[in-house]
Amino acid sequence: MNIPDEGALLSLFECEPNLLDNTAPFFYNEATYAFTNASDERFKLSITSANMDITIQMFQASNNELTSFLDFKNTKEIKVVKDTKEQSIILIRTDNYSTEIEIKPKFKIHLTYTGLV
Repeated sequence: MNIPDEGALLSLFECEPNLLDNTAPFFYNEATYAFTNASDERFKLSITSANMDITIQMFQASNNELTSFLDFKNTKEIKVVKDTKEQSIILIRTDNYSTEIEIKPKFKIHLTYTGLV
């Protein structure tokens, strides 16, 4: 999986990840980022590089309701599209999908299907 380095992820999510195993290298670990955006949407985003898996959960911070759950398997690439104080966008690619996810200022998803039926 092609993934931004730890510094780029720290800048993008504006928080340190919680690691499943503090002794394992980042690539072989599960890193979970927990943060809230300006729209009061709380995120829990987990990356397991070795398994090529990404899970994104988005909750309404006001009532802790899970409103979105995205589970990407066999991820080929995570790319930072935009990382500014006002806006954060990532692109996640799998064999069949490209998914652009806006995290700041408000959660939005743009999904493109590229596979064959």
